[in-house]
Amino acid sequence: MRSMVNVTALASVLSLAAAGALAQTPAAKPAAPAAPAAAKLAAPAATASPVVGAHVRLIVKDVAATKKLLVDGLGGASATAGSAEAVKFPGLLVLLQKGDPKGGTRGSTVSLIALEVKDLAKTVATLKTAKAKFVTREETNYIYTVKDDIATVPDQQTISAVVQTPDEVNIRLVENKQAAATVAFRHINLDPPNVTDAMAWYTKAFGAKDGDRGFGFQSLDLGKHAGALLFTMAPDKVAGTEGRSLAHVGFEVRGAALLVQTIKAQGGKVVSPLAKSADTGVPTAVVSDPWGTLIELTEGLKF
Repeated sequence: MRSMVNVTALASVLSLAAAGALAQTPAAKPAAPAAPAAAKLAAPAATASPVVGAHVRLIVKDVAATKKLLVDGLGGASATAGSAEAVKFPGLLVLLQKGDPKGGTRGSTVSLIALEVKDLAKTVATLKTAKAKFVTREETNYIYTVKDDIATVPDQQTISAVVQTPDEVNIRLVENKQAAATVAFRHINLDPPNVTDAMAWYTKAFGAKDGDRGFGFQSLDLGKHAGALLFTMAPDKVAGTEGRSLAHVGFEVRGAALLVQTIKAQGGKVVSPLAKSADTGVPTAVVSDPWGTLIELTEGLKF
């Protein structure tokens, strides 16, 4: 019994001593609150694209005949750029230069130009009256049904046609009944050997951004134009655009001199340094992407 009392008393003394010690010890400071996730540094914003417009340069045997097709057949507006003949579509300027091209867009890294039209059947009928050549079946995926030179994929509710200039440049016409204009620029189709590499290069070189063309197509937004560049894997070996009728893809830009250096740093080639163009009269440089697509950079071209 004594042993039990002593143990109890000792426990009581120890408990009181511990309580006193705790009373004399200053309270620990509360831990600093964890930094909220939003406080983390955000990734730097992507550099804005210097591209403000798109154009293409066609080398043609007959300037008047090509211009007639683009104006009377497709609804473009006759224009000039300096001394150069041109045709204007909303979002795209087509420069025409007389020459002797060594091929069209088939087998090129640039397979076609695409335009949106409000009424495809009407446009096709107008072009047929003008004796234009259609290559819809040859230049359209086999899954499309082609009738009267108009291709259809029912589950996509998409109809299109492909017309060819006299120098075999393919122009795809895609119907968009909700379009603001009767005809307008849609995209330039690039067929590189490797789509992933090409898209990465144009993203870095031109500040392009991933686009959403839909139905599995891979595209890049360029400047204010959504889906301006569409990429498809080249079905066969392709060559660059030099010497062909669609000789140059073109971009009107701001800061051309700096852009030329950026393209060079990204593995592009400077074909012609920045200088006043003999026909358009504006500062122009010609560069090449790593796959041989010639790109004409202009600063001051009127659209």
